[in-house]
Amino acid sequence: MKPVLTVKTDPLKNRMSMKMSGSVTVVEARQFRKRLVAQLARLKPGFTLLNDTRDFKPTTSDVLQLVEGIMESVISAKPSKVARIVSSGSGLRLNKISSRPGYKTAAFLTPEEAVDFLDG
Repeated sequence: MKPVLTVKTDPLKNRMSMKMSGSVTVVEARQFRKRLVAQLARLKPGFTLLNDTRDFKPTTSDVLQLVEGIMESVISAKPSKVARIVSSGSGLRLNKISSRPGYKTAAFLTPEEAVDFLDG
């Protein structure tokens, strides 16, 4: 599967949408983080994030470290809610909703459920 790393923002809704799928290289993850940081600048604190990771397959510990850095960039921009779209075998084994100071994150199987959570 060819890797897909996309990030879009909607400043009117104050929402970021990310998609991470396939096997990503270190170079691709670094380039994605640069694009993400540029997009975060378009949003205000309290934005919402829709993160589709259903088919994401990190290949190395270096890529995993970069993904952690990507999420730290998001966290430091102060989202209010984060909705992850996951596959049934992975993310839902974790807590359905977990808390981190300052925002809520939840895992969903469909984009529709995730958007309903963010809009609610």
